[in-house]
Amino acid sequence: MTKPIILTGDRPTGKLHLGHYVGSLKNRVLLQNEDKYNMFVFLADQQALTDHAKESEIIRESVGNVALDYLSVGLDPDKSTIFIQSQIPELAELTMYYMNLVSLARLERNPTVKSEIDQKFNMLYDKHEEAFKLFQEKREEDNKMQRLAFEIRQRLLGRISGNDEENILKYF
Repeated sequence: MTKPIILTGDRPTGKLHLGHYVGSLKNRVLLQNEDKYNMFVFLADQQALTDHAKESEIIRESVGNVALDYLSVGLDPDKSTIFIQSQIPELAELTMYYMNLVSLARLERNPTVKSEIDQKFNMLYDKHEEAFKLFQEKREEDNKMQRLAFEIRQRLLGRISGNDEENILKYF
């Protein structure tokens, strides 16, 4: 009888921490040592690029660090297959077929994809909203400065022209 397969991994976007250990690494080691499963653990460097493309150097460095973390917590390469996503060309090939076979509507119904889209939308919305607020504040500040400058010019021109409104307005 063949063993069931477990496929799991992490996106290497920085150092692993205690939360990773408590949340998943400890269980991976336990499952690996039960010898009931074929365990595949991967470093999802291509997935990490989807929202960390400008930080590719961090991902590159983190791949090695995360692999060392895997070994240090007890993942054993003799018991589990540990691999880097980008080093398996078949994954990119299968992705190409998948993208041609699965519609956008179907993808959007997938709970994982749906939550990731929501998360990214909310992040973009928050950044947009923050930028808009800064723009509004700057605009209000500029308007105050313009009004102040107008008042100063008006008073100066009023002094020069002897408060003759027609003389003041011809300069504007």
